[in-house]
Amino acid sequence: MSPLFGLQKNWQQAARGGFFSSFPFRRWLLAALVFFVITGILAMDFYKVEELKVGMPSPADYRAPRTVDYIDEEKTEELRETAARLVEPVYDPDLAVNNEVLAELGQAFVTIREIRSQLDLAEGEKRERLKQELPFVLSESDLDTLLVLDERKLDSLEETALEMVTSALQGGIREHQLEEEREWLRTEGENLSLPESETQLLNAITTQVIRPNLVFNEAETERRRTRARMNVQPVIRTIVQDYPIVREGELLTPEHLEQLEALGLLQKAENLWAKVFGLALLVLAMMALGFIYMYLFEREIWRNDSLLALLGLLVIVNLLLAKLLALIPNPLFGYLIPVAAGSMLVVILLNNHLAILFTIFMAVLVGLIVGGELGYVLVALVGGLVGTFSVSRLHQRSQLTRAGLVVAGANLVTVVGQGLFTLRPWQEVSLGAALGIINGVLAAILTIGLLPYLENSFNLTTAIKLLEISNPNHPLLKRLLLEAPGTYHHSIMVGNLGEAAAEALGADALLVRAGAYYHDVGKLKRPYFFIENQVLKDNPHDKISPNLSAQIIISHVKDGLDMAQKHRLPRVIQDIIAQHHGTCLTGFFYHRALEAAGDQQVAEEDYRYPGPKPQTREAAIVMLADTVEAAVRSLTSPTPNRLEGMVHKLIKERLHAGQLDECDLTFRDLNVIAQSFVQVLTGIFHTRIEYPDQVEKVLEGERENGNPDSEQAE
Repeated sequence: MSPLFGLQKNWQQAARGGFFSSFPFRRWLLAALVFFVITGILAMDFYKVEELKVGMPSPADYRAPRTVDYIDEEKTEELRETAARLVEPVYDPDLAVNNEVLAELGQAFVTIREIRSQLDLAEGEKRERLKQELPFVLSESDLDTLLVLDERKLDSLEETALEMVTSALQGGIREHQLEEEREWLRTEGENLSLPESETQLLNAITTQVIRPNLVFNEAETERRRTRARMNVQPVIRTIVQDYPIVREGELLTPEHLEQLEALGLLQKAENLWAKVFGLALLVLAMMALGFIYMYLFEREIWRNDSLLALLGLLVIVNLLLAKLLALIPNPLFGYLIPVAAGSMLVVILLNNHLAILFTIFMAVLVGLIVGGELGYVLVALVGGLVGTFSVSRLHQRSQLTRAGLVVAGANLVTVVGQGLFTLRPWQEVSLGAALGIINGVLAAILTIGLLPYLENSFNLTTAIKLLEISNPNHPLLKRLLLEAPGTYHHSIMVGNLGEAAAEALGADALLVRAGAYYHDVGKLKRPYFFIENQVLKDNPHDKISPNLSAQIIISHVKDGLDMAQKHRLPRVIQDIIAQHHGTCLTGFFYHRALEAAGDQQVAEEDYRYPGPKPQTREAAIVMLADTVEAAVRSLTSPTPNRLEGMVHKLIKERLHAGQLDECDLTFRDLNVIAQSFVQVLTGIFHTRIEYPDQVEKVLEGERENGNPDSEQAE
């Protein structure tokens, strides 16, 4: 089918006014409601926390709810800055500067020689030209010295200046080291033992010609400093569980705020909506997984808005209880959250597999409530799963109490195990174990207390409900025993047959037995019109027409439904009452009517049960057990072979009559049912020993004298 066709169909349905009352709309509306309620409950704490700032008085006492390690950002940043400052700046050598300085120095001495060699110039003119053409500034005395030096000393001066400048450049000169290098050059010049005038000239030339030849590499320096910062390990602080962070009224310091933030106790206004949105995404993801699971594997629940509402209600109630327990100031409150109560209720009211998914879902939600503490999540998960398994085969209400004790034991083992693993103090482990035991007991109390209300509110039939109505002290069963004893005995026998077949088939044996007990309860209205209740030989059907007899027989189904509704029997029991004859024909009275009518037509519909045919395996099993039990009582000599032949014949008749067309029984299932019936019936109609007359008299005498051995022999 095209998606556009589906969309068009939805719009047409909306136009007719039926869309908003349709099941898909109700289902998604319910999902949205549950989503917002769960998110609101989890985000409840976000709105009540005042934003804390440095210097303000603490509004309450804050203690660490759990042990946590966190990074001391301030101390870590301080150490990183220190490491970065210790990194030396990176300088790259500029060889072009070396070449330029040496070339400039050599060219200066070439200029000096040229000017000195010009004989036509007066001393004053030579001095002025040197001032103009030399790249450095010389004093008058230095110029005089330069002009009076002979060539040998000038060559020596040039050679010494080149050596000193080259040595300074090879060592590398930074901008801030330039003055130090000049001072070094002056010291070196003074150590040469030259005449003072020559030393002064040498120092003037060398100190002015040099310049920095190391260039600051900012990028490399920053890279090394960044690496130095990264090599500093974070400073880890540990806050031990129950450690007092700050007292009420105490002025908050940056350290306090850092510790509160590490524990998740510090809320900031700018982070509020981000946290709510993140929480909503987590809830949405978990709900989506649940819906996908139910759509794929639990279609019966997926298509039932009442069951979906029940599931949502159990999640919300469990969550509210967890938030209520979160108000307890003791940080170990998480061990008290009774997730197992919800899990057991889901098992009893819905099914086992969904209860496992519910437990996982609730364990995650508990983790969100307790701030992600793994120990509480583990107790919630283990306790919930153990509760699920403990009530998966529930047969009586007392099993709920035993299940609570099993959950308590599982919680105890889990708390002690994780306490030993994490080396917690024995006082903390002991208190946690005690709370875990209380958790299990509380789970059983909640399950027992809430179960009847949920059963009645959502009209559900649980194993406990079936056990209660199967009690012989139920008003209808007591009436059946007293007013229609034959029908009562017949119903007990049908229950035995049906239960054995259901167990062999893997169907709901408890439902089959309860349905069998009540399938003929409508016979209470006219008990003596049914053969099993006719003690005397007079049969009232001999005095009325076949049509009226058929209507009386058929009406016991409607009468049974009326009585079941009056006594508020579960819907599944009412279905079995309505379906246990299907649309079968009351053959005996139909044939009598045919004989009496002669050539006239007899409407077969008047002699058929109204139905419906059995819709479930359990209803079909009750129909077959009812048919077989009534028929085998007519056998004069019920040998095993005759019993087996009769059972197979009756089942085939119901199959060929189309009475089993609307239930999901296979041919293999029918064979299993037949074998179970034969096994039970063979045990009932076992062979008895025929005693000789003399032995029989002796046995009768022993019975009169109260000897029970003879009764046991039979």
